[in-house]
Amino acid sequence: MTPLFALLAKALSTAAVVVLASVMAELFGPFWGALVTSLPVATGPAYLFLSLDHSDSFIATAALNSVVSVSALLVFLITYARVGQRLRPLASLGSALLTWTLASAVLRLVNWTVPWALVEVVTAFFIALRIARHIDVQLPVPRQTMARRWYDLPLRGGIVGSFVLLVVSVADLLGPQATGIASVFPITLTSLLLLLRPRVGAAEAVMVALITLRGMIGLCGFLMTLHLLAIPLGAPWALLAGLGASLAWSGVMMVRRKRG
Repeated sequence: MTPLFALLAKALSTAAVVVLASVMAELFGPFWGALVTSLPVATGPAYLFLSLDHSDSFIATAALNSVVSVSALLVFLITYARVGQRLRPLASLGSALLTWTLASAVLRLVNWTVPWALVEVVTAFFIALRIARHIDVQLPVPRQTMARRWYDLPLRGGIVGSFVLLVVSVADLLGPQATGIASVFPITLTSLLLLLRPRVGAAEAVMVALITLRGMIGLCGFLMTLHLLAIPLGAPWALLAGLGASLAWSGVMMVRRKRG
């Protein structure tokens, strides 16, 4: 697979899911937008393309670093949830991306093993979910969204695709040491929040971020499964097993929502 084709495939897959998630959030509420966003729709294709050019051992090592890097995604989401209702859209996203960058830089300083990675990510989830409980979101009643124009969806896809092309091009230059972190760069989250907020308002965008916090457990399941199974089964089977783990957690979230 040529680098250009792989790059375009990443851009198109991410653009498609962001458009889908934004439409789901607009039509059915923040839960469904967050549920779609929580799936490994950007990370999964990234690892699929990596597996075509790298060994199973490389994939396993990168996946473990990605597991740890989910903590930086939690920092991104919590930061956005805390400032999203007070700051302007670009300032909110800028603050979230800044904290993600700082958290990722700290995580790179450690040579992670599976036990320590599990301790780190479980602790990060515990702290993030505790903080999320104290964030008050005032959703408007009734829900209001802007009327969609005929060119809205193609425009969203074009914006996201261009953004992904830029970011992934830079990320691919970082080398194998940063592959794990680059694979979970919050491209999908940044694009979704950037496009969604003007249409549904700051409160619903913040709610998407808060619900996505719990959805990140499924992403962790995907990445840890990939790490554990990449060498004994091979990357393709490990990717399928990881997708199953992610979908299983999405099912748990849906059942809990119905019971709640």
